[in-house]
Amino acid sequence: MMDEIHRVKELIKQMKEVGFVCRKVLTNEQKLIGSEIQKVSYHFFTEIKAEYSGYTIDKNLLLKKYTVSEESDGALESQVLEYFLDNSEAFHELVAYKFCGKKRKKKYLVENHIFYMRLFSNICSKEYDLYFVNRNYDFYLFEGKVTNVFLTEYINDYFIELSDEVVGKIKKILQQKELKHDELQEKLNTISDEINKESRKSSYRLQNGAITFMDFLGWKGLWQSNNRNHLETVSELIRNIEKKVQELTYNVFEYSNNLELSKLISISDTIAIFTPKLAKYDEVELLELHAQIAKYILEECVDKGYPIRGAIAFGEYNTKNNIMIGPGIDECASWHETCNWIGVHLTPSAELLIKSNGQNQSNIIVREEKIPIKSGFPNVSYCIKWGIDKAKFMELTRNVKALLPEISGKYMNTYTFLYREEDNYGKNGIS
Repeated sequence: MMDEIHRVKELIKQMKEVGFVCRKVLTNEQKLIGSEIQKVSYHFFTEIKAEYSGYTIDKNLLLKKYTVSEESDGALESQVLEYFLDNSEAFHELVAYKFCGKKRKKKYLVENHIFYMRLFSNICSKEYDLYFVNRNYDFYLFEGKVTNVFLTEYINDYFIELSDEVVGKIKKILQQKELKHDELQEKLNTISDEINKESRKSSYRLQNGAITFMDFLGWKGLWQSNNRNHLETVSELIRNIEKKVQELTYNVFEYSNNLELSKLISISDTIAIFTPKLAKYDEVELLELHAQIAKYILEECVDKGYPIRGAIAFGEYNTKNNIMIGPGIDECASWHETCNWIGVHLTPSAELLIKSNGQNQSNIIVREEKIPIKSGFPNVSYCIKWGIDKAKFMELTRNVKALLPEISGKYMNTYTFLYREEDNYGKNGIS
């Protein structure tokens, strides 16, 4: 079923890209698509006829007469095949019947038909394919099946806030019952061009969101240690972190499976992660997401033998490729190297959001009385709770050639934070 849906989506996308219109004079590229339309349509038609022998399209008597059997009339079959050649309207009707609902409360042709847009998200700074279905005088997101998510709301949440004028244009074309699928799609193409123009202009503005900076400790001498292929190992580690970041993000944001809402940038010894503030989600939810991400990175990196530290902030930022700007980035970048341990703490912007939210319900963002901040910086009170097997942590310390005074504090402070309850000392915070 999913293979069929993918094939249908790709064909709908190709039809839009080459400007395919039913029964017009076609280019060679469009003829290839017309041939694919014929194959898919005939396949779906015979499946439906086997289930419902009276099925037809647009009251076509030839299709109604046709039966699926081993002794099918060859001449009639050829006529049916000819009917489906280049016939995008019949194709869309078959797709609607097969994937989007067999019962038709409305009588006009495009009810339950799938439509397509390729939109630029000013949140993700990328283009994405959107498929949606016309039903009950509105468009609903299509994700292998028809969802209850309105297209306009989805665009507002993940792409750009639509103007009242654009929303009005979408609603207006939905009222035009006389439109066939290709005609309606062409009108949507014009609207999507208008949306993309505005979205690209606004993509250069700063946006609010959660920001995490983390850097590997001892990076400068990494190439000298243990004869390991650190470049390959750390590259694989970053790839795994990227996958986990997307997985955790998908768990938070509904219907975001194809959107890169959280962005990871890796430069030398530093990992930077950004997640934008969206209308349906508050700031604390984003901080909780970044806390989960930071916990995973801490545990995964230490498990692989790489100590790491960092900070989580909330503020304004923008990114393009590996370029990062904004006051939120300045804050996070300034704070992420201030702690003298292996761990992640919240910067003042994030801490104030947690405090203003009232009681902190998180089991990952925890209050710590004495986070080991370097001298000259004000105290912060919240950090990420994480854990690693003590034997694994001790193995990490043994990888350090010499625990000199300027290095040892990081490991001593981390040990106290992780195992003070187990060792029954230092219960009032790191000292």
